[in-house]
Amino acid sequence: IINEVTGIDPEMINTDSHIVDDLQIDSFAATEILTRFEEEFNITINTNDFIGVYIISDIVDTLENLGATVDEIMIM
Repeated sequence: IINEVTGIDPEMINTDSHIVDDLQIDSFAATEILTRFEEEFNITINTNDFIGVYIISDIVDTLENLGATVDEIMIM
C-alpha cells in the first residue's frame, strides 16, 4: 500500500523505517495511505489513532489494535 501510494521501492521499506525521516512521506500521502488501510482492512481509522506513530512496526501494531489482520508485507 505504501509503495502504491508513494512509489517508494518496497525494498527500501522495512519494519524499522520512519515514515518521515527515512521515507519522506508527507501529510497528503499519509492521509491517502490511511484511507487505503481503511479500505484494505475494512476498519475505521481516526487520525488521532496515528498521532506519534511513525515507525512501520508501530503502524502495524496500531492497525492490529484497530482490528485489522495485518501482514507487514501488505502495507509496504
